[in-house]
Amino acid sequence: HVLAARTLENQCAMRRVRSAVLGIGAGVVAGFAPGFAPGFVRGNGKCGGTQDSSRSKCQVGQARAFPARLADGFERLQDPSVLFQEIESDSSTLKLEAMLPETGDLESISQLLMESFIEVLEPWMLPASLGPVASAWNWLIMEWERQIIKTTLTVNYKRIMTQPSLRKPKGWQFEGESLGMLLVTDAGNGPEAVAFLELCSLPPDGRTPDDTLGMLLMVFGDSRSARPYLQNFCVAPKWRRRGLGRVLLKMAERVVRDVWREDRIYLHAGSNEAARNLYRSSSYQMTGLLQSPESLHMSKALEGVPGTERATDVLEASTV
Repeated sequence: HVLAARTLENQCAMRRVRSAVLGIGAGVVAGFAPGFAPGFVRGNGKCGGTQDSSRSKCQVGQARAFPARLADGFERLQDPSVLFQEIESDSSTLKLEAMLPETGDLESISQLLMESFIEVLEPWMLPASLGPVASAWNWLIMEWERQIIKTTLTVNYKRIMTQPSLRKPKGWQFEGESLGMLLVTDAGNGPEAVAFLELCSLPPDGRTPDDTLGMLLMVFGDSRSARPYLQNFCVAPKWRRRGLGRVLLKMAERVVRDVWREDRIYLHAGSNEAARNLYRSSSYQMTGLLQSPESLHMSKALEGVPGTERATDVLEASTV
């Protein structure tokens, strides 16, 4: 998986936020003024900031998401409890519930993606030894990326933020037809988003979400030939090593199998070995298409699809 993959919608997003970045540039100039404390320099494994970074946001914001149990399509799940999980952790029980994002959650999701895939931005970052110059530059890079991600999410989740549904999208991701799902817990300080995934439709030919040419060709293609594709699969750093990744993966598979009525799911595994091990141990296999050391195209057959036909149903526009 990659952070804010530079697909067609991301490139459009870059144009949309260009004017916003001009304003951010003023902050860079201010970065050389006394008292300025930008939040990020080269990542150190702690939310991408330095240990004394005064504006580093290690907390993912409180969730205001829409409960998946109230969304259209929930009734199709053979085992609805898959969206409600309890995990024993640190002598306590962690209660989790699946949610669909709303507009107020986009900032939290953007931050979660930034924290989870900070290594993608590190080649663009300057070392802290360069002082204020590095601080100003790296702050600009992070804010630029944050705006791109948030704008992209706004495009991708246009449908589910107006018509909350678990059903299979009827079009492409860049048309606003993508399903984002949050795993939320109430740890005492209000609902908090601890994990996230995105399900969309993509041709099963090994192309990646950042394949610009491939995305352009999809504009003229037939979305009915696409298959379920999992991306932006992540768990907040402070919540890792508690089994949340496996819970999140199972949740995605059950939605694809029961609600979308599909018998196979696809993904690209990045260079993160822990993520690859999770997929392998969950019966994902390499397809042999467009493999590279940085990205493995993998898929998994899903058994027990309800009915006798592969899903062809899509979400119809609401008449309400």
